[in-house]
Amino acid sequence: MAAPTLTTGFTAVNGDTCDATYLNNFVSTGGATLATDKVIGRSTAGTGQWETITCDTYGRAIIGAGSVAAQLTALGIGSAGTLSGVTLVSSARYEAIVTTLTYGATVTLDLSSNSVQTIALAGNITFNTSNLTAGRAKQVLIACDTSARTLTFPSWVWLGGSAPSSIAASKSALLTLISFGTADTSVVATWTVQA
Repeated sequence: MAAPTLTTGFTAVNGDTCDATYLNNFVSTGGATLATDKVIGRSTAGTGQWETITCDTYGRAIIGAGSVAAQLTALGIGSAGTLSGVTLVSSARYEAIVTTLTYGATVTLDLSSNSVQTIALAGNITFNTSNLTAGRAKQVLIACDTSARTLTFPSWVWLGGSAPSSIAASKSALLTLISFGTADTSVVATWTVQA
């Protein structure tokens, strides 16, 4: 990398002597001439001359952020430390964010949104899906109210049996979906109900 151009703002006029006037001039007018989006430092290992390092809009926002929350916001993660429905806990693990679906007679499960959701049934329900792509998955904890409810599902492929047609009163079930394509017939589903 090319070294930055430095200007001292100070010119000795009396040999090697220096007084306060010249020193103040040096402090007030000295500086470095750099290209846009560059900072001075070293990106090469070891010691040596200063180097110019690229620092784009995001880099400046992170450096200038006054808190961790502001840095996360600058990165597009959000002040809560979330990214696409995931809580960043450490470099070794993450935790999915559990969100609540609003009950309706028809509910669409968006496989591009949070992968762990819950829904409390207040009536019969028909499920649909959207944003199916190979590799996307979703788990939904379905809690039934005090009445048995009927269930209607798309043409998913069910493991361990056929699609459930109902859920008993006051029971909960875990619906797991994994998409292997873009159609409902490419979704593999499992259903585990509370004993």
